[in-house]
Amino acid sequence: MAHCRLPRSFFAAAIMGSLGAQDCLGPMPTTTLRASDPYVANFFLASPCSAPCPLPPTYTGASLLFDLAVDAPITVDGLEVQLYDEGVPGTTPNQVGNLGEAKLYLCPTTWAGQASRAPGSPGATWVLAAVGVYTVTLSPAASPIAVAPFALPAGQYGVLLELAPTNLNFHSANVNVGAVHPLLELAPPALRQDAFLRLRNRSAQSSAFVSTPLVTLGGNLGITYTPDPMAAYWRVTGEGCTSLAPGLFAANRPVLGTVLQLVTTDQPAGTTAVLTAIGLANLPGGLALDGYGMPACTLRVGSFEWWFLGAASPGGTTATLPLPGAAVLVGLPLYAQSAVVLPGSNPAGLLVGNGICLQLH
Repeated sequence: MAHCRLPRSFFAAAIMGSLGAQDCLGPMPTTTLRASDPYVANFFLASPCSAPCPLPPTYTGASLLFDLAVDAPITVDGLEVQLYDEGVPGTTPNQVGNLGEAKLYLCPTTWAGQASRAPGSPGATWVLAAVGVYTVTLSPAASPIAVAPFALPAGQYGVLLELAPTNLNFHSANVNVGAVHPLLELAPPALRQDAFLRLRNRSAQSSAFVSTPLVTLGGNLGITYTPDPMAAYWRVTGEGCTSLAPGLFAANRPVLGTVLQLVTTDQPAGTTAVLTAIGLANLPGGLALDGYGMPACTLRVGSFEWWFLGAASPGGTTATLPLPGAAVLVGLPLYAQSAVVLPGSNPAGLLVGNGICLQLH
């Protein structure tokens, strides 16, 4: 990828540009990574039992499965699921307000090969990481799962989230007790990621550790977490164009002394080139580009210190920026946005993607 840098040193730019920064200042706040955002529901998970449903251990409940890569240590503060029982559009809420027990199990690397091995059985590597309570919440909100916060070190994990049926013994105010039915997405995306987490290989079981995992369906779920306050991070600051917009994300966290990689994906058919800009100031709220031949598009970067021009690629176009290992840059925010050259898409022939901000550490 060709690149152009304005004639100014990184250190001088850091001092001048940081004065106009508005985002990615201070530690990354508690955030939630969702399997889809917004959630996509094509099916719901059937239950092998009828209400009120036998209680564990006869029937442990439904489970959601996924693989999780953790790039740097985090604290998990809670989870969420989306359930048919919340009263999705066109249905009648039947368990809203009910409470049930949730258990989160972890195993090394991946759940594949472990899905039918109950904890404690021969060959099972599951470890119980958290026990919590889910509350069935009226749609379209997701149902939260309250857990005591727990640390999750960097690493690769297989995850199983078990949802026991609601019952009067667990909570006497429950109504219409029985199994809950997670909403599922057909052919879920191969990867969902942010600065710290990569979620993939989603599946579900109607009976945890017993039924065969569904290979083409993944449950709607989210993980709420807090990273270490001194960890480098990136986050999305806002969308670019409202249609056919490319996506921009950082393939790695902006750790000083490493090479930052910014990847532009979702390039529309007909894209001829990709332009990525990085600056040291942002535009709070964004600047509408309608008057520049790009209707319904928004500029997010307030200064352009580095430019990168690369060829279009269906697999994504990467811009790289070496980050000096200098202590003076700790906490410095950067801002980035990419645009694709797409003749005929609008008078300017450019479509801009979402903005991101990054904090160096």
